[in-house]
Amino acid sequence: MTRAMRDSGVEFLGEVPSHWDVQPAVTLARVLTSTVDKKTYEGERVVKLCNYTDVYYSDQIVDSSGFMAATATSEQIAKFSVRAGDVPFTKDSETADDIGIPSYVPKDLPGTVYGYHLSIYRPIDKRRGRFLKYLLESDYAKAYFEAKTPGVTRVGLGQATIRYFRAPTPPVEEAVAIADYLDRETARIDAFIAKNEELIALLTERRSASIVKAVTKGLDDTAELKESGVSVLGAIPVGWTVSRIRNVGRVIIGLTYSPEDICDEGDGGTLVIRAGNVQDGRLNLADRVYVSKPIPKPLRLRHGDIVICARNGSARLIGKNALATDEVLGQTWGAFMAVLRTPMNEYLRWVLNSAIFTSSLGAFATTTINQLTSSTLYSLQFAMPPEDQQTSIAAYLAEVTAAIDHAIRAARRAIELARERRAALISAAVTGKIDVGVGA
Repeated sequence: MTRAMRDSGVEFLGEVPSHWDVQPAVTLARVLTSTVDKKTYEGERVVKLCNYTDVYYSDQIVDSSGFMAATATSEQIAKFSVRAGDVPFTKDSETADDIGIPSYVPKDLPGTVYGYHLSIYRPIDKRRGRFLKYLLESDYAKAYFEAKTPGVTRVGLGQATIRYFRAPTPPVEEAVAIADYLDRETARIDAFIAKNEELIALLTERRSASIVKAVTKGLDDTAELKESGVSVLGAIPVGWTVSRIRNVGRVIIGLTYSPEDICDEGDGGTLVIRAGNVQDGRLNLADRVYVSKPIPKPLRLRHGDIVICARNGSARLIGKNALATDEVLGQTWGAFMAVLRTPMNEYLRWVLNSAIFTSSLGAFATTTINQLTSSTLYSLQFAMPPEDQQTSIAAYLAEVTAAIDHAIRAARRAIELARERRAALISAAVTGKIDVGVGA
């Protein structure tokens, strides 16, 4: 039987069940915004501080043992203590999609208070807490808050927006039933997501292990081994040698350019490969920058060049690399990038995408910036098989990793779809589009 619906009269909300109200949040909950900062002041009481990230990354706040210590006044403790039924949420951030992220508190946490940058809905009837938490996760709430958050470098929810957020309001028994339903259904979806994340971790580990084994032990499990003399390589097959990058290729640092050199794609400029274009061992050209200045011939990409991130504010990007494909022939790379130009590119790409390489990256960081210089790249030691084995290893790893990468992509897609279903389910339930039935 189709339930009777009515127009809510609220932007982004649409229809709600006829027997539901739509009320300002302030009529359903006490609205608080914490004033407790992370500093310690003499004369104040020591507390555990529930911070922005503790809420942002937690579906529920159940334990404060890992929270930082701070101090608060007696008045702050009385007002901002973490209590059962509370719905804390992020009130400001650099981007609008990071505001209004909620958590839920199932039990009192004595001695714990909310920190600065958090607001709290404290329901007048605690039974509404879980429903309000799910409501803040809905597409409706996200759209409403995003539309109400001014800012350029930082956006934030004003007190009026938080207090007068128009909340669809079912009878309390139905609100509890909806929360129970969503607890069950989201738990199933979350378990599915967790299994796929575990699968991705196992596949990633298998991929890494396959590469390391192939570039240090080869493909013949019966091959006689000898000590390489390099700890990171261990024993290598008899007939292999240990070499350095300087012996097999040339490292070329990329193009220096200024903002004035940047031009539009249609102006005949040259594409510049940057760190963001190197993803998962491949080139991703979704984000493009073109420059109009002349490009020297050595700085024109050739098929098979290995493009490497050599300098970046983020240490995790250092050493990320990919083979240049036909799509980027004749283009260039930026000054924070390097190219390894070598006839051994098909084999060395696997060395440079292995734990053998990443385990050496600690030596490349300086005290001021994360950097992989030409000299450190040239010094990298690797196990070099005979040429025919290089070819067979490269072909083997291309096949093996292609299969693993396909499975990883499938798992990631499954997670993406599950998260979309989770979001849609929550949005439908808290706006009355799904009739879960009282006591369901």
